[in-house]
Amino acid sequence: MQKFILKKTIFVLSFLMVCNLFISNPLKAQDERLDDFTFESEEMEDPKQPYFALSIGVTGNLLFTKYDELNNKFIVPKNMELFEGPMFTLGFNVFTALSPFVNNVRLGISYNSGSKLTEMKTVEESIETNSTRNLSMQMTGIHFDYAFVPFKSFAILPGIGINLGNMKFEEFNKISSPVSWNDIKATENNQLNYSFMAVEPQVNLEYALTGFLMLRAGVSYIASFDNPLSTYAWTINGNNELKDVPSDINPKGLNVKLGIFLGLFNY
Repeated sequence: MQKFILKKTIFVLSFLMVCNLFISNPLKAQDERLDDFTFESEEMEDPKQPYFALSIGVTGNLLFTKYDELNNKFIVPKNMELFEGPMFTLGFNVFTALSPFVNNVRLGISYNSGSKLTEMKTVEESIETNSTRNLSMQMTGIHFDYAFVPFKSFAILPGIGINLGNMKFEEFNKISSPVSWNDIKATENNQLNYSFMAVEPQVNLEYALTGFLMLRAGVSYIASFDNPLSTYAWTINGNNELKDVPSDINPKGLNVKLGIFLGLFNY
């Protein structure tokens, strides 16, 4: 009985050794073939989220324009203080990103208005007169911008705006003391209006402090020309056409702006 068990054991061990030879040789061959292959690691791309913003904010602007022709015509002859320096305008801007329809593009609407004022008081024959010259401007437009986001929360936005506006110059003299009928003198009181259209290329730098608050610094150039939709570009004292106006009397020039905005910002 012990001899039978011993033989059976030897047979089983022999069978297992033969099976091991058949199995191990193909696996070894496969391992050798696997060594011939090279595997390159490929970095996974991190898809960037499209720029998104929906906001309304307040903007302050400094428009560097020329006043030489206005000064020479209306200010210098009266020995008044000249129009000088940039015109400050205050306004608002509303914009929204066009994602997911067009990634990184946004559409906005803006409005700005401002003025410059110079005054002088004179007393002649006991009559006190306050001479005032006021130059004002208002402008409304739409703009398209494209957003580049070099790093989180910071965007560079080149764009272009199309604006319609009106510039008004007023000269009037206000008598501020009692006057006799016999002392009344003819004085010039005029109002000049200019209707214009403007193209405004611009670049804005914007940083989102939080997902709800954003700061802006930007620069643009306002290139204005006669409004083709108006019957007369220049009018005086109502709807009377004003001709031969120097081309330099025009709200054009470098425009520097700052703004603060509330809304939704995700970039």
